[in-house]
Formats: sequence, C-alpha cells, structure tokens
Amino acid sequence: MAGPFVHEKFGAELGFLDKTEKWRLESRFFPSKVGGKPAWLDLKNLPPTEQLLCKCCQKPVTFLAQVYAPDDDDEAGTKVIKETCYHRTIFIFFCTTPICNKKNSNENFVVFRCQLAKENEFYPPIDPPDDPDWKKDLVVSKFTKVCMVCGCLGTKLCGGCRNVNYCTKDHQVLHWKNGHKMLCRETVRVEGEDSMFTLPEYEIIIEDEKIEDKASKLSSSDETELQEFEKILKAKNPTFQDDETITESLEESVADVQEDKMFLKFKEKIDSYPDQVLRYGKGETPLWVSDSNTPSTIPNCENCGSERRFEFQIMPQMLNYLQLDSISEGGVDWGTLLIYVCKNNCDSGPTYKNEFLWKQDFSGQNSI
Repeated sequence: MAGPFVHEKFGAELGFLDKTEKWRLESRFFPSKVGGKPAWLDLKNLPPTEQLLCKCCQKPVTFLAQVYAPDDDDEAGTKVIKETCYHRTIFIFFCTTPICNKKNSNENFVVFRCQLAKENEFYPPIDPPDDPDWKKDLVVSKFTKVCMVCGCLGTKLCGGCRNVNYCTKDHQVLHWKNGHKMLCRETVRVEGEDSMFTLPEYEIIIEDEKIEDKASKLSSSDETELQEFEKILKAKNPTFQDDETITESLEESVADVQEDKMFLKFKEKIDSYPDQVLRYGKGETPLWVSDSNTPSTIPNCENCGSERRFEFQIMPQMLNYLQLDSISEGGVDWGTLLIYVCKNNCDSGPTYKNEFLWKQDFSGQNSI
C-alpha cells in the first residue's frame, strides 16, 4: 500500500507511477492510482451515469486517476483527521475523444470527492495488511452492478446472456464488437479484465520534494531582453509614439517573454524530478505553466457553498505513460490539470460529490 498523500507545511509531495501487483490497486487497499477501472471508495452509492457523460459529446468518460488523501488539516500544529474523512479519495475522469479536448477547456473532465468515517459499512477499522488474500470479498460488484467496460455504475443488462451489465448503450456496443458476441450465450458470468477499454494501470507512489533555496535559472539574456522591451515601451520615444503597429508588436514581444519566463519557472521546478506526474500541496499555490488562462475565481462547493481550495495538480508527464496521444488521431494533451476541492470537505449532498478541475495548456510553442 503506497499510503495516502499527506499535506506537509513546506513543499509539495510528488507522485510517480510504478507498476505493481493488481491486487494492491483494489478498493480494499485504498490505492492512489492511474488507469484501469476506478477502485471505488464507497462501494454501493456510485455516481449516476448522467454525471459520467462528457459535456461535449455525451459519451461515457474514461477513468484517469484517483488520489487517496484523508483530510488532515492542521489545528495548532497538530494534524487532526476529520471524523467523516478517515478515508477520502478524489477521482478524475475525462473524455478521450480528440474533438472534445479543446485548448484550455475543462468541459470534458469530471471530478468527484468521496469520504468515509473509520466506522463504515464496507471496511474494517484497521489498516489493511500487505496480504493479497485479505478481505477478497470487498469488491464493488458485491454491492451494486457495474459496467463490464469501464467499472462505473451499470444499470443496463445485456439482453442476450443477462449476465453482463453496462453503463450506456455505447459501452454495450463496444463490448459486443470486441468479443462479447462470442460469449454472449454463455451461462456463466464472465469477469474478464477487458483492459483493452481502459488506460494502462499504474500505482501512484509518493516522494517528498526537497526544496532548494536558489535563484531563478532564467538566463541573463532573457532578463535583459525583457528589461529592454519594457524600457522602450515606457520611454515615450517619438519614433514609436505615432506608430501603433510597432507599439503593438513590442507589447506582444513583452508578453511572449513574460510567457517564456513563467514556462521556464515551471520547467526549472520540475527538472529535479522530471518523472513526476502529480504534485500534492493542499492550500498551496499551484505551479502554472503559463501566466495566461489562470482562473480569476473558483466556483464554490455546490453542496455547502464553501470555498474550494487547490489540493493537487496532474502534470504533463502523465501523458507519456498513458499513451494518450495514440488513442486516436489528434490525441490528448494538457499543460497541467489543477484540482480544487471543498475547503470544509462537507458531508452534505451525494456520496460522490462533484469538485472542480482547471485545465491549463502550454501557450505558443512551449512544451515539455
């Protein structure tokens, strides 16, 4: 068990991907993971299908990642876990259809927060042992029907064998075309992995970021260039005062240098840990890839009205592991995905509560 992400006062905690035994990524071991099917926390009250449809194309979204992070806000320097947040996981889904992956748009993403008290109807109040045979019956299919393709709530039953469930007609057709047609008349329920329908599965392991107190690595030429452009714009030089075209060009050049400066800061920050796929820092300032397309406000919690705060961000390096650029023509891309969660971790509303994601893409020609 990799363990939860725990907020530290200084610095972020970093997530890296690692292959591990599949049993470690099941719900009973409270994993942080990427790909495969979701390891649901509450095994009974899954999100309804309509909340797992892409806002752009209305097709089912794909499970991207989940982060196990019990609430542990500091109170007078002591970490105190909220009673109802003894277990707490954030789930991220998204649509992989290229046309739905629009620049700086979060329309094709869905985020849920789920939390449970130490005493709950699913898990015993002890830490799970490192044993593949421990509580093997703690599976979501024991409590509710799930889709054979994606592992989400499956309210539709195959009309042929009546042994397999699906979330939507789309996944029923997909499963039929990719093998179920040959097995449909089998009387025994087939529990196949069906990994062809999900992203490659990895465990997220945790490592502390070691903070170094050092000056920015921006080259002197970058700093000089920025300073020269700023001097020109402030100088009120008659040569440029009446030439709007030149002035606009200079302003754009300054903006480009500023943009490069933000990108270089981002790159400098991750260079020490180039394989990081996630940065966790509850309440900290996110690491931006650009100074454009940053949110002016974050929507309040839909259930209790409280503010949402930044909790963690998914890095572009994750794309390299998940082969997202080969899903179909056009692929998928992002600069960073920032997750904001209800500051109070409220208990009101549905078991799986919607939270907020902000997508920021690289600007211009910047990329990792």
